[in-house]
Amino acid sequence: MPKFLKFVFSALLISVVGFIITSQSLLLFNLIKPISVLLQPAPESTQTPEIIYVTTTYTPFQPVTNTATYTNTPTPTNTWTPTATSTFTATFPPTNTPIPYIPPTTDPETDNDSGGDSYRIWNISGHHQYMPLSCEASAAVDWANYFGVSIDEYDFQAAYPITDNPDTGFVGDVYGEWGQIPPNSYGVHSEPVATVLRSYGLSAHGHRWMTLDDLKNEIRNGDPVIVWVTGNVWTGYPISYTDSSGITTTVAKYEHVVLAIGYTESTIVIQNGAGVYEYTYEKFLSAWNPLENQGITN
Repeated sequence: MPKFLKFVFSALLISVVGFIITSQSLLLFNLIKPISVLLQPAPESTQTPEIIYVTTTYTPFQPVTNTATYTNTPTPTNTWTPTATSTFTATFPPTNTPIPYIPPTTDPETDNDSGGDSYRIWNISGHHQYMPLSCEASAAVDWANYFGVSIDEYDFQAAYPITDNPDTGFVGDVYGEWGQIPPNSYGVHSEPVATVLRSYGLSAHGHRWMTLDDLKNEIRNGDPVIVWVTGNVWTGYPISYTDSSGITTTVAKYEHVVLAIGYTESTIVIQNGAGVYEYTYEKFLSAWNPLENQGITN
């Protein structure tokens, strides 16, 4: 073989062998490299800090305003309180205080004969009424006793008819509360009382619209008069009342009954239960007029 060809053949052979070696080396390197990478320690990671941009809006200064805070306060629950049972007491308010009667130091009979416009019935006595609304029976019993007839107050009270009109009978419960008007517990007017007195044999006459002179004449004749007033001789007012049958009459709050037993030139002497009191004409008439100047005479 010529030399030239040998040289070419050798160079070609060397190139082929070198290519083969190089290829195999790269293949081996590619197989080993992943393993070496796994075996190498992990490099420390270097984190780049995250930058957060905050936008700040400027708010002008505002003055603080105190705003009232309303707290809901629970409304107290209404608690029922029992009402005390009214107990009848014949009290005298300060504006209606009667003038206590002071007996004269002279002899009663001489005093009545001494002249002047005055007279006093002495031989009569009173008592406290037994029941809250039995003033009519109480006064009637004292009046009857003056004329010599003894009557039990409970028996007298039981003798009334029970109606819703005080002109025909007793209205309501005698143990009721004082100060009411019909048809509530009230009392009774002059004519039914006179009727019961007559049933005991007494000469009793019921009246309306008696005058002050009528009253004084009866007293001067020695006869006490049962009179209808408001309160314990308090200023009162008439009230028109129509009963269940359509009959209308006059009533008043705090209807009460006393005995007129004397008078002077300016006053009337009243027996109210067990007490004796003196009132000016004006004061007496302000309590007598509302119930139409009712009275019972002998």
